[in-house]
Amino acid sequence: MWRGLLCLVALMCSGCGLILTGREQTVTIETVPTDALLKVPDVIENELTPTKVTLPRAQSALLQITKPGYQEKWVVLDKEKSTAIILLDILTSGPIGVIVDWQMGTWYKLSPSSIVVTLEEVVGDAGPLSPVEIRLTDATVQSADPDVKFNVIPFDNVEDARQYLEQIGVDESD
Repeated sequence: MWRGLLCLVALMCSGCGLILTGREQTVTIETVPTDALLKVPDVIENELTPTKVTLPRAQSALLQITKPGYQEKWVVLDKEKSTAIILLDILTSGPIGVIVDWQMGTWYKLSPSSIVVTLEEVVGDAGPLSPVEIRLTDATVQSADPDVKFNVIPFDNVEDARQYLEQIGVDESD
């Protein structure tokens, strides 16, 4: 009897989101054509598509998709609150479960959870770009090629990133 009561107390002290969905979510990413490179800054570097990647639920993610001969695409995965998890927390685990899931970020889900990105061929006689080695140390970015110039712009949230992409004329792919 005591074990059953102890199990019930343990269940009520953890959030439904943590138990049912966990802290990370798997997102399926496909491209047309296939074999494009996927990059999620500070998370994934040069993963070939199609692929499934595991990302933290508590953070929106900005995906960069590239392939030689095709225009680069950017995709934003938004973190959205999961109404079902919040309701389950309230109904089954009470305030403790609500606090646990809220603090751990397990209330959220990434949307979309599966994407297909169509890359457009680059038109014109511009030759292929050659990669340039760069290094990020502290807040400084260095390039081996002195002619390469770029800006590093940190964003506090996904809306700021979207506004910036819109300002520079980059179309966000759904």
